[in-house]
Amino acid sequence: MNHHKLREYLPRNNKVKRPDVYAFCSDDVINASLFITSLSIQGVSFISNCRKKKKVRLNYSVLPTKMRITTAFLAFSITLVMMELSNAEGPIQPASFQSPVIISQTTQGLRSNTYKKFAFGKLTLQYDLDTAPVYRQGYPLYRYYIALRADRAARISKEELKLLNDEGKLCLGNSPEMKTLEKGIDDKLVKYTYSFSVNHGMRMTWPTKIDGTIYLRDPNTKYFGVTVRAKYSSPIVAGTTCTQIEATVEAAVVEMVKDLKPKVTTKPTRPTTKTTPTTKGGCNAGSQTD
Repeated sequence: MNHHKLREYLPRNNKVKRPDVYAFCSDDVINASLFITSLSIQGVSFISNCRKKKKVRLNYSVLPTKMRITTAFLAFSITLVMMELSNAEGPIQPASFQSPVIISQTTQGLRSNTYKKFAFGKLTLQYDLDTAPVYRQGYPLYRYYIALRADRAARISKEELKLLNDEGKLCLGNSPEMKTLEKGIDDKLVKYTYSFSVNHGMRMTWPTKIDGTIYLRDPNTKYFGVTVRAKYSSPIVAGTTCTQIEATVEAAVVEMVKDLKPKVTTKPTRPTTKTTPTTKGGCNAGSQTD
């Protein structure tokens, strides 16, 4: 808050007792709030002196000590909120699939979404950088969950879902038509497998239990690819020869940062409840060190 933006107004009639009144006009919300907090404790009034810009008018009058203290702590709380808002980070424009993201740019991957009621003959989705969905916490495949570190997210480059026959061939061709899965197919499960690769390495396949979890705990993991396949003893879509369902995901693992700027200013010192005599020359009265 500059000196020329803050000046003391003295009463026109010296016989009339009134508190010192300070007028200010500042775009610096944080410093203004700190200034208000300091003067509130001292019983000093202040008004907005912004004639050219439409701003909220603040008019504090002399209050009893307890009310002044309450007002001071209220102003202090507002200061903290304003500081957090001033540190809000906008969306990060990605330069590559490895670019970091903020939390608000991600979608929470829910384990409950592994339970799917529908499938497709063959549905393949290839994403470019601008359209790639980003998941935090984890990614739900068909009846399997990929768990991520708390500080990581997965930027998806490919998703694929296929219905297969006993021989592992497409049972509905390349049709992207959505089909409803039969109810009670869990009792007909014959085999469940998953194949997994990290950082474009060799893909390994293992049999596993349905509804399992892969934990990606290694901070050095940059890419992953997972394919799961469930095989059933009878068709899982009415009127077809589809006995298997296969789901694939490929993604880059990226750093996830909080929705705050990296350099956060120091929070102001909590004002004390002790009142002090009013100090003339408002700039010095409202000054605080970070």
